Amino acid sequence: MRKIYLGLAMGLSMLSGTAIAQNNVGIGTLTPDRSAVLDLSSTQAGLLAPRMTTIQRQGITTPATGLLVYDTDMGCYFFYNGTAWVSLCTPAAAGPTGPTGAVGADGATGMQGVTGPAGSAGATGPTGATGIGATGPTGPTGPTGTAGASGAVGATGPTGGVGATGPAGATGADGATGSAGAAGATGPTGAAGAAGATGATGAAGTAGVAGPTGPTGVGVTGPTGPAGTGTAVTGPTGPTGAAGTAGATGPTGPAGTGTAVTGPTGPTGTAGAAGPTGPTGTGSYNTSLSYNAQTSVLSLTDGGGTLTANLTPLRTSVKGSTDITTTSANYATMAGTTITFTPNKSTVYIVATAAGYCNPSAGAPGYVGVRVRNTTAGTTVIGSGCITLSTDGFSTITSWTNSMTTAITVTPGVAVTLALQWQVTWADGGNYSAYCNPATDPESHRSIVVFE
Repeated sequence: MRKIYLGLAMGLSMLSGTAIAQNNVGIGTLTPDRSAVLDLSSTQAGLLAPRMTTIQRQGITTPATGLLVYDTDMGCYFFYNGTAWVSLCTPAAAGPTGPTGAVGADGATGMQGVTGPAGSAGATGPTGATGIGATGPTGPTGPTGTAGASGAVGATGPTGGVGATGPAGATGADGATGSAGAAGATGPTGAAGAAGATGATGAAGTAGVAGPTGPTGVGVTGPTGPAGTGTAVTGPTGPTGAAGTAGATGPTGPAGTGTAVTGPTGPTGTAGAAGPTGPTGTGSYNTSLSYNAQTSVLSLTDGGGTLTANLTPLRTSVKGSTDITTTSANYATMAGTTITFTPNKSTVYIVATAAGYCNPSAGAPGYVGVRVRNTTAGTTVIGSGCITLSTDGFSTITSWTNSMTTAITVTPGVAVTLALQWQVTWADGGNYSAYCNPATDPESHRSIVVFE
């Protein structure tokens, strides 16, 4: 039965292809068979027909005769013969046999269909021209003649009567017992018992000895930064030194028999000394910016006056923590020092600093340049530079430090991205290294702080 269906499907495909036998396509072959509209050739892959469920297949509206699909529910190919879907698979294994029904009357035997005439043999294709040197390919085989029409199928005999109903199945086992019901609610709490009598008051202790006065705090003076290399202008004022630590609280006196009193708190230590003046800047205007962390006041000095405003102490900040190096004379962003923020005001204040050291084996003095770049606008906010590998008459200085402060105009509500960038050049044109290694060198650092 399966061979008949496959033959019928191939015959229908051949009949549908004779009208355009010379307009064919080959996949995997350069010489498709002239009798095929589509000639597929492969030893590693096959033809993948449309795949769908039984419901999807049966839901195809007006399927064409010869339509072929793969039914994923049945695991089989089906083709439409013009009136019904026909499976190309052998029937599945039968289930258990039910009781035999009554024998129906024999249907009339259908007439034997007339055998169709054999198709004529296709003409042999012309022999290809003989090539010069190697033999040319053989011409394609002529198309196969069309298959004769199949004889008519005999009429189906009448269906036999319905068999008697089989006996009823045995009654199923009783279901499992249901789970126990939820526990009942907890009863109300009993009334509280009467409060016990208050005990007698103990005797007051004697006054404790006053604790000693705490030590006076001493602020540490920060180191003086190296001199800048540009036009000498007054650099920004260094930040105010941290306040000294508070004196320790005196110990509590021992409990006595009199009235207990707490020893006085030790006095607050004196404020630490102001930090030293920062290094000379290289900008083109005389402006200094300082921030007092204790009072949250940012002071901007420009020319002959000081503008002081109470600002948000810190808008945002970033600080690089990994070791990095450069030998390039072109500015490049220092790792970990790109910052993006959305300002609330039209003016923000930038404090940027970077420090490190150079290769002590360099053959000539070098210049380390650092700048703050507004990558959103494509402009440089401020820049600074420092000579390294110089001598002060006693020793060779291999460290470098750059500090910058400035105010920039921005648009409130529009995000801004700033990046700290650096480059290095050498007097002899060499290709030596500059380093900023905060992970391994306590003197190295790099950061951007934004105030507004």
